[in-house]
Amino acid sequence: MKKAKRVHLLILCIYPFFASAVCLLTHATPFTSTIIFLLIPCIFMAVLLPDFIRKGALFSIILGIPFIIIVDYLGHVNGQWYITETAFPVRLLGLLAIEDVFWAIFLSFFMLAFYEYFFDSKRNRSLWPSHLKYLILFLVAVSLMVVIVSVFIPGLLHISYFYLRVGLLGILTPMIAEFFRRPKLIYRAFLTGVYFFLFALTYEITALNLGWLIFPGHDFVGWVTLFGKSFPFEEFFFWILLTAMSAVTYYEFFDDNER
Repeated sequence: MKKAKRVHLLILCIYPFFASAVCLLTHATPFTSTIIFLLIPCIFMAVLLPDFIRKGALFSIILGIPFIIIVDYLGHVNGQWYITETAFPVRLLGLLAIEDVFWAIFLSFFMLAFYEYFFDSKRNRSLWPSHLKYLILFLVAVSLMVVIVSVFIPGLLHISYFYLRVGLLGILTPMIAEFFRRPKLIYRAFLTGVYFFLFALTYEITALNLGWLIFPGHDFVGWVTLFGKSFPFEEFFFWILLTAMSAVTYYEFFDDNER
C-alpha cells in the first residue's frame, strides 16, 4: 500500500472515535449522527475516488432503499430494534425514521468506496453490469410482497427470531456461498470487515449511550455486553461483524467483476 493510502487509512481509523466524541459532547440526534459518522466519510472517499461516485451511488441507492422497506420495516414490526427519535414529522410506513434511508445509502457507499480504494485494484467501471438487473428485480419483488402482505395479511409479517433468520439467509449464507465461488475475495473482504468492525462497534456504543437505539423484543439468541452497554448477539454478529464483508460479496457478484 502506497504511503498516501496509509495516511488516508490512518485518518479513517481515527475518525470514528472523533465522530463519537463529537456526537457524545453535542448530544447529537440520529439525523446529525448520520452526517457526522457517514456523510463526511462518504465525501472524503468521493474526493479520493471520484470515478467511483456514480457507480457507488447507484448501487448504494439500489441496495439501500429496498433494505429499508424490507429488513428495517420487518425488524421494527417484530420488535428487533427501534430508532427512538427522528428529525422529521412523519415516519415511513408509520414506523421507520426517515434518517434510516440516508443511513443505509451512505453506509453502503462508504463501505464499497473504502473497499474499492484500498483493496480492489481490478474493478469493473461499467455503470450498469449485466447482473445488476437481477438484483433490482429481486429487491423490487420482495419489497412489493412485503407491502402487499402488510396491507392484506399483516399477521404474516410477525416472524419469530427475525434478526437471526434474516442474518442467516441474507448475510451469512450468501457471503459463504460467494467465498466458495471466489476464495480470493476472502482476504479483501476480511480486511474491509476489520475496519468496519471498528467503525460499527463505535457507532453502536455511541447510539446506545445517547439512547437513539433500543431493542424492545425478546426473540434474540443472547446478549453481548461491551463497554457497559448490552445489545443482542445478532446485532454483534450480523451487523457489527459481518455486514461489511457481506456488502463486498453482494457488490462483487452483482455490480463488479469478481476478480
